Amino acid sequence: PVGQEWQIQGTNGVDNTTALLTQPVGLDYFKTRPEFYTTGNIFWKNNYAPIGLQNPDNTGTEGNCTWYAHGRLKELGGNAAALNSMSGNANQWHNQLSNGATIVDSNDVQFGDIAQWTRNGMNHVAVVERVYIDSSGVKKVVVSESHYRTNYDGGGEGTLHRIFEYRADNPDRYIRVPRA
Repeated sequence: PVGQEWQIQGTNGVDNTTALLTQPVGLDYFKTRPEFYTTGNIFWKNNYAPIGLQNPDNTGTEGNCTWYAHGRLKELGGNAAALNSMSGNANQWHNQLSNGATIVDSNDVQFGDIAQWTRNGMNHVAVVERVYIDSSGVKKVVVSESHYRTNYDGGGEGTLHRIFEYRADNPDRYIRVPRA
């Protein structure tokens, strides 16, 4: 896991206003950005948002990876039509691409790509916040993510938001969504 050396530092390099999410954030972060995480999010509208986001029919868990990735990519300026085409479970997104969204491999991964895991029944997506080469020459990605059932934060069922570091070749693939 990423340690305390990771903080919200700088901006995303795209519009120079959106903070990089390199530390966990709480529910208030998402409540203050409804255009991305509540009323402007297709997963919130379809009751796949975490508890506490004022949708009475929500999932009842602390998090949801598809809700989070959809909202975070919108927040980063991702094309809404491309994002809305990925409306199924996380393990289906690579088969639902349209409107310029493409698959890229770990050699080409960059900030703002979606990391996707589907092997061995996995069903997860996360957002790449940082790509770097570590001191031993290994390419790594720092992702921000939410989890539907897995509890990484010590709360109830699921995880609202966490930051984690992986080898760049760990996800099965990356999805790049064009900017709006």
